[in-house]
Amino acid sequence: MKEMIRVLIADDSAAFGKACQKELKAGGFDCVLTQKDGNRVISLLDTQHFDVVVMDVFMSGADAVKRRDDTRCTYIHIEQIA
Repeated sequence: MKEMIRVLIADDSAAFGKACQKELKAGGFDCVLTQKDGNRVISLLDTQHFDVVVMDVFMSGADAVKRRDDTRCTYIHIEQIA
């Protein structure tokens, strides 16, 4: 059985996050949606496995561009779309 690609969707817009999740699930991806802030993203990355992160660079809770750059350095095995 082929393993599903696991995607973390990090966006503080509930509507965008849910639409993205719906489309990715329809395409056969395993999706986890967070609508909190950049700190929640880091918490999930520290405790769960993801293959891809789709991140809103204007997300609340932290400087998301800095957060994106930090995650690229720390989680080099995860592809990021920001």
